[in-house]
Amino acid sequence: MKINMKFLLTTLALFTVAGSFLAGWHARGRFSGTAKTRSVRLGQNHFTNPLLTCENGPNELTGNLQLASLKGKIEQVIARYRQSGSASSISVYFSDLNNDNTIEVNGDAGFEPASLIKLPLMIEYFKRAESDPGVLTKKLTYDGKHDWTLDQNYRPQKTLEPGKAYTVNELIFRMVANSDNNAFRTLLTEADRKYLQEIHNLLGVETVADASGGRLVTARSYAIFLKTLYNASFLNQEMSEKALKYLTANEFHLGIDATIPDSITVASKFGERTTSDNGEIKQLHDYGIVYYPNRPYLICIMTKGADFLKLTEGIREISKLVFDEFDARYRPGSR
Repeated sequence: MKINMKFLLTTLALFTVAGSFLAGWHARGRFSGTAKTRSVRLGQNHFTNPLLTCENGPNELTGNLQLASLKGKIEQVIARYRQSGSASSISVYFSDLNNDNTIEVNGDAGFEPASLIKLPLMIEYFKRAESDPGVLTKKLTYDGKHDWTLDQNYRPQKTLEPGKAYTVNELIFRMVANSDNNAFRTLLTEADRKYLQEIHNLLGVETVADASGGRLVTARSYAIFLKTLYNASFLNQEMSEKALKYLTANEFHLGIDATIPDSITVASKFGERTTSDNGEIKQLHDYGIVYYPNRPYLICIMTKGADFLKLTEGIREISKLVFDEFDARYRPGSR
């Protein structure tokens, strides 16, 4: 992909916005009483609330104390799952998107990204489409030589037909809403992989080393993709809205959104991976923005263990715990 001057100028501007955002994100005190970052936003549209700037403001001590209490409850759930053998590792990242207060539990633990890598691929295509809308109407053919969905524990309800051509736009929708590995592999054939890495670098996605020298991601690091969509700070607002709308069509309803009322919209993406030669290690992750009325929040849960069902239960329990605490505090008439 050739990047034109307009794109370069846009990218330079984004470095400024993303830099401000990341500086606030990484510098934010975690219940330490230090000054916190205050976000200045354009205002909620449907799924986005564009970030205009970040500035230092007074620490919200009361909010932090309440988050500290919630963090303790999450830690108790994780400890119980680990002690019972239901999970070997669970990491949680939570952010109140109204004030950027966050919770991290086992935030430095590394996991395989699994299907979460579909998010940056969607972003890469949508970024190109900002200057060349024809990117999304181009047709790609699924050759059918291999059915990549056979490797999925949670398979899409409907996958691609071998030999059939689909628009890039439809493939993106199927990739993120249905988590269709065949759509992902088809899109990957036309992706700019070098630019995909540039997106990771630009947004400051962190990795940690595993025992074999490979690179793993943290719940904190991959939360940044959902945050940048909500902030409309990398893609423009139109494309950010489009991306989040596709994520609201996610057909996986066993994790984060399983116990959230149907009246509340959730934009989410899950990922799964089976590792080791004998398939004894399972990894299941669920990331989402829960659009609680006037108080949206981000929750990211990454898990590892021997049983997908147990991991799913863990994600569901933690999500319910967070929602119930949030609902008790912000439901009309609760205070």
